[in-house]
Amino acid sequence: MKGLLKKYDFSSQSGIAPIIVLLFILLFLGLLIGFDYGYVYYLEKCGDSPINTCLADSSKKTDEQSPQSTEKKTPITATGSFSVKNYGVTISMTFPLEGGTVNGNVNGDCNGTVRGSYKGGDNGIISGNIFGKCTVFFVPIPAKASFSGNVNQQQKTIFIEGNGGAAGFSGSGSMTLTY
Repeated sequence: MKGLLKKYDFSSQSGIAPIIVLLFILLFLGLLIGFDYGYVYYLEKCGDSPINTCLADSSKKTDEQSPQSTEKKTPITATGSFSVKNYGVTISMTFPLEGGTVNGNVNGDCNGTVRGSYKGGDNGIISGNIFGKCTVFFVPIPAKASFSGNVNQQQKTIFIEGNGGAAGFSGSGSMTLTY
């Protein structure tokens, strides 16, 4: 046993440099992934608005209670699916039939939030933006899209056209949502 310990000198530090370099590389990759997650979170919560405006708006929402509107609005939820090659998403939008704010979400190969506005009326214009992420392996890639279209109240359909991109890839397309 004594001869075995002499053969392996544990006090030698010649192998420590590669381990330290590897730890620095892992730390750097961890920081990059952390910043990526933070940026995706910012896009989902704030969209294109500046961060100070977004933080100020979010603090107002928690501090103030919005007054209840006496006007009765009919909420509508429309859904539709979109696929390109082997990738697909389902989009869901909720908005008042009389016009107003559009909110919703995107689920599937990419996830995110929908924000926009609807002018109201039959064949009224609906438009907005989608902010979210597409996950490649385990890393979220920021994704953005914009859309515009018309609400056909008679057929209970919404035809929208949009364009967007993620990870340097961009594209455009159209889809029909139903309610």
